[in-house]
Amino acid sequence: GIYKILDEKAAQLSPGAEGLICVPHLGGRACPNNTTYRGVWHGFTWSHKQEHFYRSILEGIAYDQYLSYEALTETYGKAEITEVIAYGGGPKSPLWNQIKSDVMGLPYVCLGRDDISAVGNTIVAGYAIGLYDDMVKAAKQFVKPSERYEPNPQAHEAYQRYVAIYRGLLARSEP
Repeated sequence: GIYKILDEKAAQLSPGAEGLICVPHLGGRACPNNTTYRGVWHGFTWSHKQEHFYRSILEGIAYDQYLSYEALTETYGKAEITEVIAYGGGPKSPLWNQIKSDVMGLPYVCLGRDDISAVGNTIVAGYAIGLYDDMVKAAKQFVKPSERYEPNPQAHEAYQRYVAIYRGLLARSEP
């Protein structure tokens, strides 16, 4: 489909989409909650093409996830986060998974199924009626990693500059 084509084109670009940065909050920001945020593209020029805009959207969401990760580690400093577990629709894009791993500086592990919520509910219900005596063991039986993306240290370093710019754009775009 179209996303596969866009992924292939955007994968040819270096981290930072050649200076194009997207703040993807078209209808507000969820974390922290602020319904007045509005999206913006910063730094676009005549040389930017469709794949630049596409990649900048993927990167912008990853930058926002990185800021959430920072907030988590500041709040719960003792919690050691060693990897990110991904499920749902996002993990279907190898490019996006690699971008998120590179931005976060953490391995990104995709689960091999899309119905994680239903499986989790089933395991909890099964535990409640005595079908499973160990929810962790049951989860490991039904849910297995399908892909693992390791962060590229050079890309992570490059992305840190863009995260700083993104942070500044957020501060300036807050009404």
